[in-house]
Amino acid sequence: MTEKMKWKGHICAVLINPDGSRETVETHNLITTKGLEIIAQVMNLHFGTGTPTPNTFSQVALGTGSGAVAVGDTLDDVGVAASAGLASADSGYPKLNDNDGDNSGAGANVLTWRAQWGVGVYTNTITNVAITTSTAAHPTSAEDILNHSQFSSSIVKGAGQALKVFVNVEIT
Repeated sequence: MTEKMKWKGHICAVLINPDGSRETVETHNLITTKGLEIIAQVMNLHFGTGTPTPNTFSQVALGTGSGAVAVGDTLDDVGVAASAGLASADSGYPKLNDNDGDNSGAGANVLTWRAQWGVGVYTNTITNVAITTSTAAHPTSAEDILNHSQFSSSIVKGAGQALKVFVNVEIT
């Protein structure tokens, strides 16, 4: 019998309005070629005798890219215009079985990254999300990304809104 592991992604973005109401936008999350390499390295390290990877995918990137999402994408393709589009994953993330009630993609076999942008931070029209290692002031290089997602409808984050983004990777 041959069993194959599958990695399926899901993005859940929650805009929090000044009155506390929420708008949720969801989309598919493509795991990139580099992302699959990193996952394999982590599994080898955990279950075998592998060497730890120097990459630490701990930044969630928001961007304005417009090209089609592909497995070979890099941070260039996300379209991150300024460091305000980058946020470190919240403390305790990534984690399995996220218990945040706003995360519609959480589950027992789901690894979740969560990042937040407060009121007045990164007021922009957002089309893309990725996980990266970049902390650059102007992250426009061809840096590796773990995943790449593009919303079918842009998210317009106004000055009075906060944004919470969940990047979920399900292991089946």
